Amino acid sequence: METILKVIKQEEYDRYVFVTYSNKEVIGLNFHQGLDEIMWDYKIPCKSLTDIYERLWHKKYIHSEEDRINKAIDLYMDAFCFQDEYRTYIPSEQLALIQKALNYYVEQSKKFNSLPTDMEAFEIFDMNQLSAMMNYQISICIDESDKKKFTANHGIDFPEYLT
Repeated sequence: METILKVIKQEEYDRYVFVTYSNKEVIGLNFHQGLDEIMWDYKIPCKSLTDIYERLWHKKYIHSEEDRINKAIDLYMDAFCFQDEYRTYIPSEQLALIQKALNYYVEQSKKFNSLPTDMEAFEIFDMNQLSAMMNYQISICIDESDKKKFTANHGIDFPEYLT
C-alpha cells in the first residue's frame, strides 16, 4: 500500500490543498489559505474535511475529484469557519420580554386550563424550559438574503442591534 501526498496550489482560491492518497484513492484532505508559503503542518488530514469529501462521493452533480474537493472545502468553511458570520445576539432586554411573555402564557394556561391534554402539558413544559433559557445569551442565525426579505415576509424591519 503506497501513501502519496499531493499539494495543490489553487491561486483562484488563494490556498494550498493537501490531498493524501492510498492506492489512488483520496484518504485525507486539508488546506490553508494564503500562497506566501506552504505550511507543512496542514499535510496532516483534517478528519472533518475528509468526512465531508467522502459524503460527496455519490453526488451525481459533482463530476471531478477537483470539484468534489472544492465543494468539500466550501462546506467545511461554511460549517466551521464562517458559522458566526450571520449570528445575531438578542439583547437581554428583549430576552426579558420573551421570558415575560412565556411566563404569562404559562400562568394563564394554568389558570384557565386545569386539565391540559398531553400535548398542552408538553408545550407548557417546553415554555418553562424556554423561559429559563432566556437567562442566558441567545442568538439567531439569519443570512443576508433572509435579512433583506425580512420586512416583506413579516411586515416589520429586522432589528438593528449594536454589537
